[in-house]
Amino acid sequence: MSLSPSSPLLSRLLAGGFVLAAGAVLTGCGAAPEPAPAQESPAATEESAEATPAEEQEAATGPIAVPADCEQAGTETAVAAHITDDMIFEEQGAEGQLSCLWVGVDLGSGEMSTIGVDYTSSGPNLAEIEGVVDGDEVYTLPEVEELGGVLQKVQVEDLGGSTVSLHLPDGPVITAVSVFTPLETAELEAIVIAAAGQLR
Repeated sequence: MSLSPSSPLLSRLLAGGFVLAAGAVLTGCGAAPEPAPAQESPAATEESAEATPAEEQEAATGPIAVPADCEQAGTETAVAAHITDDMIFEEQGAEGQLSCLWVGVDLGSGEMSTIGVDYTSSGPNLAEIEGVVDGDEVYTLPEVEELGGVLQKVQVEDLGGSTVSLHLPDGPVITAVSVFTPLETAELEAIVIAAAGQLR
């Protein structure tokens, strides 16, 4: 079975969308500022305050939406073991999609390391397709079975890396992307499982 990754972030990396972030490091521009938290309007705040216990219970047990931003998603916690303070952070969001990207460059060797996490509700969700697990590109682990999900692994030969996606039946597809200085598959698996835990 040959499958394509459902990661908008990976598509952007393949198209060269990482160049701006990496260029900021190479030219000594310093880290890009993290985006300011989204400000809720007074009306939205009032509506949130008026939520009934029944609505709160439904939100807690219903489908998990794509987070509004990387801070809300807790993505930094999920990737904490693999990022450093001097890495450039970039966030991009659209309807049903969120990408959180960290880019680092060794100024001496020019070696680049890139790690990112994607959340998307668009595209196929393999957790909803019977018989898709093949033990190779699509597989599962005990902790993933507990979530009712499946994992998808894709090699990214053009960028010297790989991705692991966690497909959940009640939430977005979460993809960990590591290119240029790739992480091991087990490390990517741990990231997506941790990221899913941050959403629950």
